[in-house]
Amino acid sequence: PMDLPPVPAWSGLRPLTPDGLPIIGLAPGFTNLAIASGHAMLGVTLGPATGEAVAALLTDGETPEVLRPFTAGRFAASRSEPGWRRLRQSRR
Repeated sequence: PMDLPPVPAWSGLRPLTPDGLPIIGLAPGFTNLAIASGHAMLGVTLGPATGEAVAALLTDGETPEVLRPFTAGRFAASRSEPGWRRLRQSRR
């Protein structure tokens, strides 16, 4: 074996949801816990707008219209439930 010094390294994770859209909004069942994750490679780009929208959500207590497509609740419907495809299409 060679005696080489360790090389520092880092990794930037790119969390991604199954549908490719971020999760932005209140955690299901909570009024004081917000989620803003799953932006993939656009996290830095979308960070300021996401932060502003989440701040408005937590301040006003209502989900801004712009955040409605990104709630975690969109994953609640199971593919095995009747009408799942219709439900998914209506949320787009």
